Amino acid sequence: MNSLLQFCKILLLIIFGIYGAVSSPQLLITNSEIAVLDSNVTFTAVLKNYETSSKLIYIFDDGVQKATYEAHNYNISFERSYSSSLYKEGDYCVSITVYTDYIIFEKTVVANTSAIKLKRDLIGEIFVYRQDQPLVDADEVAVGENVSIVVGLVNNDNYLDNAAIDYSWSVDFEKLQTLNNTLIYNFTEAGEKDIKAYVTALFPNNDFKYGIFDRTINAKVPVTYINITGNPFLYHGDTLNLNVTCDGSPPFVYCYEIFKKNGSSENFTCSHSSTFTTCRMEIIKYLQEDGMYQIGIYVNNNVREITRIIEVMVYSVTIKPTLSTIIIPIVCSLLTLVIIAFGISYYVQHRNQLAVEVANFDFQDDSNSYTERTFFENIFDSFACRNCTYGRANRSESEPLMD
Repeated sequence: MNSLLQFCKILLLIIFGIYGAVSSPQLLITNSEIAVLDSNVTFTAVLKNYETSSKLIYIFDDGVQKATYEAHNYNISFERSYSSSLYKEGDYCVSITVYTDYIIFEKTVVANTSAIKLKRDLIGEIFVYRQDQPLVDADEVAVGENVSIVVGLVNNDNYLDNAAIDYSWSVDFEKLQTLNNTLIYNFTEAGEKDIKAYVTALFPNNDFKYGIFDRTINAKVPVTYINITGNPFLYHGDTLNLNVTCDGSPPFVYCYEIFKKNGSSENFTCSHSSTFTTCRMEIIKYLQEDGMYQIGIYVNNNVREITRIIEVMVYSVTIKPTLSTIIIPIVCSLLTLVIIAFGISYYVQHRNQLAVEVANFDFQDDSNSYTERTFFENIFDSFACRNCTYGRANRSESEPLMD
């Protein structure tokens, strides 16, 4: 029984401890975290997990000055002035303690700290905005497009509104000047670009402040085209093999998707993408079904993205022999045989005609006339009549001369 009571006491202590940890007061402090000397800084203190009908006292202390703020609110804001006559450049820890004001005594509710950095010179940074993304600070820009280079200054409590500010620039050692904090610039060559902004501020009290800010960005040649080579007409069983190339500066993010003809390929998104240092990719795919396909190709090099959609057809053709493929070879073969037979018969006929010789002698002709002929004419006649002479000689040997 005693052990059970002891266990219950321990359990109650644990429960109350957890409840106290969860419901204990908390104080959240926020500020600009960095400020220029001689400017004002706004602090906000939010008290949570605490309720009271009494007045709350907020004690501010940064190690140089102490201030007290009274309120019935759990959320208060107040400004602190950081004069260069009291503060030096450096880091400061600000503490805020909350008390509850009872009639006789003050009870500490909660305390917390917050850090702030004070600087003598202007505070700011350079932002680069592209035309198609005017609200996104870019580290990469496209060659040939106008970009906005902006120097943003920390302006606590609008203390710069009463100052005369001058802006000068250096872009890859090219000196420029603007009337405001924005420079419109067009990069004509690819590569890393060093940007510097020189800002000076002159106040009515002849106080002078300046700031030098720098930024390095990368100018890239945008992707302007996608070139696709390969055969988009495939016989069923063939493998699709396309080569994809493009222009622009690396690296390239590349992907593709395949859709059936009736599918939606507009504004497609890729489920998987790859990064390449050269814009030379391959699409090797086996398409199982016949029909028309659409292939969406996407390439992006961070300064421009481009898509192309091409159509690919897969087909099957069954070849059947036609009547003409049978008749035409037979007719041609028969015609060839006829031509050969005609040639043989023609040859035999003319050979027999050449073998027949007819001699015609006119023994009644008593003409003794003789025509004078040239030497070459006699030679020509002798060659032309050599067969005649040969035939006569043969007959002279076999037949007797008649008286």
